[in-house]
Amino acid sequence: MVFLITGASGILAQALIQRLSDLGHVVHSFSRHPDLINGMEEGGGIENGRLADFREVVDCVIHCAFTRSESLVALTESLTWTQEVASFCEKRSVPKVINISSQSVYPNNLHGQLISEKTPVSPSSRYGLAKYASELIFNRLSHPTVVNIRLASLVGKGMEARALYKMTLSALQEGKLQLSGGKQYVSLLSVNDAAQGVLNIALSKKTAGKDTVNLASHESLTLLEVAGLIDSQVQAVGRAPVAIETKTIEEGCLPSLRLSCFKLEAVYGLKISNSVYNAIADIVVNFKTASEASA
Repeated sequence: MVFLITGASGILAQALIQRLSDLGHVVHSFSRHPDLINGMEEGGGIENGRLADFREVVDCVIHCAFTRSESLVALTESLTWTQEVASFCEKRSVPKVINISSQSVYPNNLHGQLISEKTPVSPSSRYGLAKYASELIFNRLSHPTVVNIRLASLVGKGMEARALYKMTLSALQEGKLQLSGGKQYVSLLSVNDAAQGVLNIALSKKTAGKDTVNLASHESLTLLEVAGLIDSQVQAVGRAPVAIETKTIEEGCLPSLRLSCFKLEAVYGLKISNSVYNAIADIVVNFKTASEASA
């Protein structure tokens, strides 16, 4: 198959490109920063502005490009680019379009409730609202297959700015973790599992029409349970148990997301397990290796 991937210098897109290339697919990669793309087809990535003049036949577009900002300017730019990509897909009659959306389209005050694709959309942020707008843009296409993937929060390599990495680092360096609450659910997914999930959906022949699917690990973990996984991995490399402290906050104020993956398994045959555990293990092992190398 011939794929076109936007946002190709991003972490998820890079993992997708590597897998698709390894399987022998042709990948055309578009980015604002084409010079930062690795492992691409001969000639490297393609600058976004050249999309209108792109003439190659494409079997599937995977739209990864989107800011992770609350800036109105940045979000407007992302939606404008999304519209340009959708127009390209319409004009070229691309048979399949995958839009990487986000769990941020859902309300985060349904503590403990399992959130399915039928849960009413109610974003609590500008980013979440813009992501839902991206879904609406692609759902207007007349093509046979459009899949909006509502992705859990990514963790693992390249996601060092996110909470899981900081929590694991704190446990390793200070031997303690301080949590606000602990009972809230968090829907997390390693970059590797996310890339494999998107790939499975992109290559699936089971879907036609417009579809929406949650992509997350099948484990429903609370923040306190994540802290326990960190503790177990820290102890596995010979360190003392982590002191885990929780700060009580009102349960009604807890941001909490617990994604249902029933559709992911029932329609696409994909069940993701141990994603968070493996991401934490990688962080711990890499930290231990780096520490020993600098000693």
